[in-house]
Amino acid sequence: MPNNSSPIKAVWSDFGGVLTPPIEQTFVEFCTRLGLDMGPLLEGMIAVADDLGVPMMAPLDLALLTEVEWGRRISDHVERTHGIRHDLGRFSDEWFKDRPTNGVMVDYLRELRGRGYRIGMLTNNVREWEPHWRGMLPVEEIFDAVVNSCDVGVRKPDPAIFELAEHRFGLAPHECLLIDDLEENTAGARARGWQAVTYVDDDRTRSELEALLGNRIAAVGVL
Repeated sequence: MPNNSSPIKAVWSDFGGVLTPPIEQTFVEFCTRLGLDMGPLLEGMIAVADDLGVPMMAPLDLALLTEVEWGRRISDHVERTHGIRHDLGRFSDEWFKDRPTNGVMVDYLRELRGRGYRIGMLTNNVREWEPHWRGMLPVEEIFDAVVNSCDVGVRKPDPAIFELAEHRFGLAPHECLLIDDLEENTAGARARGWQAVTYVDDDRTRSELEALLGNRIAAVGVL
């Protein structure tokens, strides 16, 4: 059961970068596999987002564009500015190809659920990518709820998505904790009144999280 010394009742985890290898690593492998220059590709992604007045991944995270349309706009920009043409209409097929799951963190979340904590996934994610990420995880075995930005129309670090997650479990902000690889997202969670751990590696994340859960012995490495 949850430790009585801590008010935390729910642990919410990001997907990419916590339950997968770092996003930067995945991006490098993606570009290498397709023979893409990372610079023009990033420029194209930023340009498409700028046209809509949103952060770089928000066109997909908020389902403002389909993956096909998003990829076409990026391809058009790269071709127009760099004279290079790539078909990015099925970006996700290559993005998820051979992408491994972080089994250590998956097992840890399963363990926390067994200890009585509510476990949720709180992710900025893409509608067309759902079959891919669900194929990587035993979702029902780990998560009591999934809050996905493309489904709810708001993305981290907007406080509204944290409020939605609270309501999903019927909890107060101080009863929730977020694990995320992006500091802007953990900062947003803390601003809402949550506890948060910025994922760096498995051991450090577990140690920091156990300390917040009130398990001081685990926090110094005796697990």
